[in-house]
Amino acid sequence: MARSAASSVTEMKPELPTDPRRQMFSLVIIMLAIFSLGVSLGMMAVVFPTSMEALGFSRSLIGTVMSMETLASVLVCFMMVSLFRYIGLRLGLVFSTLLRLPPLVALAYFQDLNFWVVMALMHGLGSGIFFLQLQTWLNSIPFQTSRGFKIALFGTSISLGLSLGPVVLQFIDAMQPLIAQIANLCRLEITDYALQAPFFAIAFVSFLALIPVLLGFFVMPSLKSAKRMALLPLINESKGVLYGLAFGGASLFGVSSFITLYGMQNGLTLTDASLLLTSFMLGGLLLEAPIAWISDHFDRRYVIIAAVLLSLVCSVYLPIAIYRSYQAWILLFLWGGVVGAIYSISLTILGEKYPAEELVSVNAAYSVMENSGGVVGAVLIGLSMDLFGSDGLPYVILFTGLCYFTFALTRYKVE
Repeated sequence: MARSAASSVTEMKPELPTDPRRQMFSLVIIMLAIFSLGVSLGMMAVVFPTSMEALGFSRSLIGTVMSMETLASVLVCFMMVSLFRYIGLRLGLVFSTLLRLPPLVALAYFQDLNFWVVMALMHGLGSGIFFLQLQTWLNSIPFQTSRGFKIALFGTSISLGLSLGPVVLQFIDAMQPLIAQIANLCRLEITDYALQAPFFAIAFVSFLALIPVLLGFFVMPSLKSAKRMALLPLINESKGVLYGLAFGGASLFGVSSFITLYGMQNGLTLTDASLLLTSFMLGGLLLEAPIAWISDHFDRRYVIIAAVLLSLVCSVYLPIAIYRSYQAWILLFLWGGVVGAIYSISLTILGEKYPAEELVSVNAAYSVMENSGGVVGAVLIGLSMDLFGSDGLPYVILFTGLCYFTFALTRYKVE
């Protein structure tokens, strides 16, 4: 492992929980927090593109605006070491919550494209900080057994939240009294319930993610000091894992952002099309942990390669399966599982490879690759769907997968 790229700032000696009960309590807190964030993001995955399409924006513009959140997450990665040094884990989680709530409320009242771009960027910064800090906290816990499975529970929790997000939107009318109370509390007027209510609901659910964090303050490590490592050399050290992660980012962000529109363009109703996203996230919920458990008993790198291959197979069969909704739901379920497994297995490999004082930089590199893949995937899918129709979505996933295998089959040596 090349250490010449690392520049020591302050030796990090976090107070990591060694008591198994404290470790499990920390894991439960992290799962609850990321679950709540996942529900809000799952709601946004439906509300954002459908609201923008209703306002008359093209699909390429929708992809560009939605990629702003992912771009913001990439920007966060370059300042994570400084964030941990100056505000720490506790204050950082509170700050990120306060950062991502105002844009959600503001989007309920403004229709200007430039404003949407800025608000999406701001929300992405808040979500990215919250997610990356929880991820770093998780990866710092020294689990002694079944590390891959336990880390996969993090991905399972966010997948559960993302899959339930579209379901929660089905009850938006029943939530009218609660949303009205929230609006009154914030001294805001609801003039168009159908347009504005979903954004208020998303903001409320996003705020709920802070509650378990506050309950877990006493078990959080400080993580205020860290060893700063240059990201590009770090990525080069683990390129086989991180390139696969970039493909996973393109698949997850791309499918999450456009699968609802894809289904509607192929004759599905809005309800059936939104259930495509639910199926995709349920796959991650139910299949990610078992696949990660398998990786505890085999070479994890080979499992990542197999997961990428299965994802390519799913993208090839999507245009065939979409004409029967139940077939599409099954396909998206399998697809979500293998994509989710790429995330948890990659995180496990990096947590095993690097010591605790380098985990902030390592998790930053992880998120750079994940979100860079997401930005490229969302933009290319939006552009491809404008140029080639709805099948632009599987075309892009297939193209990015072939790019990964061009590397994996020629230069990636599994050690």
